[in-house]
Amino acid sequence: MAVFLAAILVALRMRAGRRWARLTLAVGLGVLGTLSLVVDPLLWLLDGNSLSAVLAESGPADLAFGTSRVLHVAAVLTACVLMFLPSSNRYFRRPVAALAT
Repeated sequence: MAVFLAAILVALRMRAGRRWARLTLAVGLGVLGTLSLVVDPLLWLLDGNSLSAVLAESGPADLAFGTSRVLHVAAVLTACVLMFLPSSNRYFRRPVAALAT
């Protein structure tokens, strides 16, 4: 819960044009958060486990959880890319006072 609260507070600061908040979200959630979601499944695959076998044995809840994890990682990576597009860079180069209007 604390991570989500911190992410929301930092996202609000990012929306206000704070450059530090954009970098904090990119590193904190974009890099560290993504690693926390993909390291265990990758290690599991590297141990010689079969993805097709686990999919065949999975129930609806397992498939829903796996799908939500994949979509979550895709959303985070997409957000990280969008935060650093040229239009986003222009937004963060503006004076903070100009963003309030």
